Parts: sequence; structure tokens; C-alpha cells
Amino acid sequence: MDRDERETNSLRSISEEIRDIISEARSAIITDPSKAILYAKTALITAQDKSMSDEELDCLILLAEGQMQLNQFNDAFDFIAKAESFSDANLQNRKAEVLILYGDIFQAEKNYDRAIEKYLNALDIIKNMDPDPQYHGSLLNKIASIYFLQGDFKTAKDYFALLLDWSEKNTERLWTASTLINIGQIYNKTSSFDLALDYFLKSLTIYTELENIDGIIYNQINLGLLYWRRYQYDRALEYLKAAHENVSKTVDKNLMYEVLNNLGMIYRNLKQYEEAKKCYDEAMRIRQIAAESPKIANENVKVVTIGERLNSLLNLITVYIRLELKEATTEAVNEAISLLEQIDNKELRKDTFKVLSDYYHHINDYKEAYEYYKQYIKISEEIHAEQETLKFANVELNHELKKVQEKTENRLKIAKTTAALAMAITASHEVNQPLMIIVGNLELLQESLKDKEISEKQKTYMQNIKLGVERVNNILKKFQNSKDIDFGTYPGDKPFVVFKEEKENNPD
Repeated sequence: MDRDERETNSLRSISEEIRDIISEARSAIITDPSKAILYAKTALITAQDKSMSDEELDCLILLAEGQMQLNQFNDAFDFIAKAESFSDANLQNRKAEVLILYGDIFQAEKNYDRAIEKYLNALDIIKNMDPDPQYHGSLLNKIASIYFLQGDFKTAKDYFALLLDWSEKNTERLWTASTLINIGQIYNKTSSFDLALDYFLKSLTIYTELENIDGIIYNQINLGLLYWRRYQYDRALEYLKAAHENVSKTVDKNLMYEVLNNLGMIYRNLKQYEEAKKCYDEAMRIRQIAAESPKIANENVKVVTIGERLNSLLNLITVYIRLELKEATTEAVNEAISLLEQIDNKELRKDTFKVLSDYYHHINDYKEAYEYYKQYIKISEEIHAEQETLKFANVELNHELKKVQEKTENRLKIAKTTAALAMAITASHEVNQPLMIIVGNLELLQESLKDKEISEKQKTYMQNIKLGVERVNNILKKFQNSKDIDFGTYPGDKPFVVFKEEKENNPD
């Protein structure tokens, strides 16, 4: 084996080793982000030293993602900015991938407008990529989900419709099924119950054909809640019982919690308080185990768990009151008051104040009941005021965006007009000199031939040259004298410039 072969094999060995380390980092990114960061940093040094572009970008992406998982957003933004600069310089084909993670970090930071901006930039790139990347569907889902979260159901539905078209075109049946659920949720939110029912049932059919148990359960929950909203509690109970039976076959405790909570709510509406109590007790037990789990490293997860536990407590309090379980009610109320201090969510705080007011009213402590009711009214008014403020802010923002868009379009037109006129004047000066040479030579040719016999065809040739020169000369004068221009498009989307003097004529 010669030296070149040894160096090639050595480089291949290093490359395989780096890819293995990156693979280890990727597999640990959710469960142990600190470990993933350590591995990515180790791989990055070698990747940079050996000029391994793809591997270097992989490491930067993993570092950004790892910091995001740890809620270290400043560090995450530093790494993703480096990844973006690197992809611009070396790997344009992976720019969309970087922009999507950029959007993910903004979304994790709850900066939804910037997240949408990055996602839309990525979508613009993806539209021109061939073959269509697999993460196209995921990107459309991210965009639609943010609009849904912000309550912009119309725009959310538009992007879910694009996702539905994409999934059907690419025969991605899981994406089709999940998108049908999301569109159904929009119709449910906007009280178009018949349409919501249609989409949920279509989704359920696909998930059943695919034997996807989680998808089946989600649809059964949605169908149960849909019938609950229409006060058809028996049908709601039927679907949620089926969901409970199915979820018992899985190990998904979060899904089990959701099913139990909703099932308890249906039993409560049906005044079957003992059954409701069983569901809420089990839901509470699941959240207690989750809250005490040493695996919960993410603070956001802890907050969500506490919030869900408080929500379960509120449900239990209402049932305990009905069942006259005084000691259990008092214990649940005290814990709810304790957890209330750890919750910033205004909607949940509002619900808690209302339940506590109802409890104290039930035990004839009207002073405490009144105090909590005042807090309930106050926070309800704050939420309403915030919603109205947001509504007005969105109107103002849309107005400002339109103004900015108009200014940008005007500036762009001025810039294009200026550039086109400058190019026309330059072309006029540059073309004028060879044109004069043609005219001069034509005159010399005619002079040299005036004493000789020439055919009519030769005379026609010279006359055509003269007419052509005059036409070019007239066009150059228009270039020099024009103060403004318009832009048009030839067949086939080929752009052309129309000088004002030419507006009445078709372009050649």
C-alpha cells in the first residue's frame, strides 16, 4: 500500500469515527442534551481540522439543538447563527434545514413571529428543491400549528390544506391522517361541528387501516369532546370509553392522563360522580409519579406537570364537593392554593379562583368566597383586556406591514428603474460608437460604387442597412430621453423593460 492509499484510508477511518460520534450525539439530544453537546464539541474540532463540511454543519446544528433543549437560548442562537453562516458559505443545499432549527429555537423561546419568519424562509428554499425533502411536511405543520396556537385559524387552515395536498401527493398517509385531525380541530374551534365530525372520522378511518393505536386514541378523544360540546354526553362517553380501553394497551402516560381527565369530565356532566372521582384520582396519580420522576430535567416540563396536577385537583374538588367528602375536599383545596403560587398561566389561575370561591361558598365561608371571586373577576377582566389589546395590536401591525410593503415595493421599483435607465444610457453610449463606424463605412461603400453598375438587390441591401441603423439610432435616443419606465413580461415569464414612449406599442 502506497502513501496516498494509507492517507485515504486514514481519512476514511477518521470520517467514520466522526460520523459515529455525531450519531451518538444525535441519539442523546433529547434524553441527555449535555452529553450530546459534549460529543458534538468533540466531533466539531476534528471536522474543522479535516475540512469535513457536512460533519461540521451537523455539529453546529447539534450544539444549537442541545442548548435549546437546556433552555440556553443565547448559546443556541450563537450556534445556529454560525450554522447559517457556514451553510451560506459552504452548503447552500442545507440552508433550509438550518433555518428550520432557527425557527424551532424562536418557537421554544415563544417568539412566534420570528419563528414564522424563519420557517417561511425555509419554505421558499424548499419549493425549489428537487427531490422534495421529507421535512417539507414537518415544516408546513410547524407553520400551521403556530398560526393555530395564535388563533389565526384561517391562515392555519390554509397551511394545513397545503400539508394535506403534499401528504396525498407523496402518499404520506400518517401525515394525511394527522392533518385531517388538525383541520377538524379548527372546524371544532369555530363551531363548524358537522365539518369537524367529517374530518375526524376520515382521520380515524386511515389510522384504523394503518393500525396506528395512538392516532386512533387521539381521534376517539376528539370525537368524544366534539359530542360533549354538542351536549350528546352518551355518545361522548362511548368514544372516551373506547379511548380508555385502547390507551390501556399502551405505555403512554401522558395520553392516559388526557383520556382520564376528559372521561372524568363526561362522568361529571352525567352526574356519575363516583366514576368521575376514579378517573380524576388516577389522572392525579399519573401526574404525581411524573412530578417526582428524576428523569424530568426540563423546567418547562415540570411547570406543565404542576399545571396539569392543579387542573386535576380542581376537577377533584368539584367532585368531592358533590360527594360530600369534606376531609378530602379540604386537603385538595389546600394543595391547590399551594400550587397556585407556582403557576403563571392566567387561564388556569382564573379557573382556580372560581373553584376556590365555589368551595368557600359551599362551606358558608362567604368572606373567603367573596375574596376569591373578586380575584376571579379581576383576572377575567385582565385576560379580556389582553385579548382586546392583542386584537388592536394585530390590526395596527397589519396596517404597518402594509405601509412597509408599499414603501418596499416603491423603493424596489425606483431602484430597478434607476438601474435600468443607467444601463440604457450606458448601452446608448457604448453602441453609438460602432454604429457611427457602420454609418461611415456604408457611406464610403456607396461613394465607391456610385460610378459602377450595381443590381437592384444590392441597392436594397444597402438601403436596409441604412434603415436598420436609423432604427437603432431612434431606440438609443429613447433610452437617453426616457425619465421613467414600466416592467412587463414576454410569454414564458421572460421580463422586459417598456420605456414610456413605447407604452402604446407592443415590444419587439
